[in-house]
Amino acid sequence: MKSKKVFVTSRSFSANKFLRNKLLSIYPNTKFNDLGKKLNENELIDLASDAHKIIVALDKINLRILKKLPNLETISKYGVGLDNIKIKDIEKLNINFGWEPGQNSRAVSELVMGYMFFISRKLDLYQNNMKKLKNYQQ
Repeated sequence: MKSKKVFVTSRSFSANKFLRNKLLSIYPNTKFNDLGKKLNENELIDLASDAHKIIVALDKINLRILKKLPNLETISKYGVGLDNIKIKDIEKLNINFGWEPGQNSRAVSELVMGYMFFISRKLDLYQNNMKKLKNYQQ
């Protein structure tokens, strides 16, 4: 396992010291997206060219990219949604795929509850009136 090469496309994963150190303790041959931007296809192919495993977030994964990554065995999705990943292309090439749905369900439900209170109590009207009052007094 220690000889496997991993590439992390996710900017937020790459910037997280805890996740970074944990992954490096398991896979010392890990490269991270330290460019601070979403990678285009050519950048992703170049940086992941020798990777056995990749952890993707927002980057598009399609057949063109997959065919240029000959060592790729596993793709893990970091984050929400699968619309940027062509699952059929991954299956076609017998690449393992990992994703855990529902990781943000608590945060989403808390946000929805907050909006329900906000709307039911007409807090937006009070907030706008307070802003107008503050601007009037200045």
